[in-house]
Amino acid sequence: MDKIQIYSKELVISKPHLPDTLRAKVIVDLMKVQSKEVQECLHAMFASIVQTLGVKSTPGLIVEMVEDAIEVYGYESMEDISLCLRNGRQGKYGTTYNKFNFIVFREWMTKHLEEKAILREREVKKAMHDWATYEEYVNSIEVGKKMQKELVQKKNKLADYERYRSEYLGKRMVRDAHSGKEKTVPVPKGERSKRKD
Repeated sequence: MDKIQIYSKELVISKPHLPDTLRAKVIVDLMKVQSKEVQECLHAMFASIVQTLGVKSTPGLIVEMVEDAIEVYGYESMEDISLCLRNGRQGKYGTTYNKFNFIVFREWMTKHLEEKAILREREVKKAMHDWATYEEYVNSIEVGKKMQKELVQKKNKLADYERYRSEYLGKRMVRDAHSGKEKTVPVPKGERSKRKD
């Protein structure tokens, strides 16, 4: 089996969903590699929908539909066409009245592409929101780093003060011991009032 035929069977089996169509390769790109297989795959899709709907058709009409689909929807994906045909077959785009031709297919694709555009807009908005959230997160990290740096600086100042105080008190005690004075240690302000009682 050719790759594109396996690909088309995967489309039918996996039943692509609208989000799948946003990341799929477009028909024009597939045509560069496997033109014949793409045309055969589209032919099979159109023949299947014509048979499913019970519409009378000629092989020439299906060939024309394939050519028109490649020309008009070349920058859409095989998943787009597969999903469009499936949704149309299920009546999601309205009733066909036992009629299926390229005009009906274009109406279906217009509705399908509108749904795809709405989904793409949602994804863009979500991506923008995610980016804004990411920027807020980065900013919060920067603010957090700045606050942490300030806290470290305050701790260092406090540690410097405590070291200075300890050195001062140690020197004072040594000086007082040599001079014969009683050892005195400064009492913090909050404790001075308690001692007076």
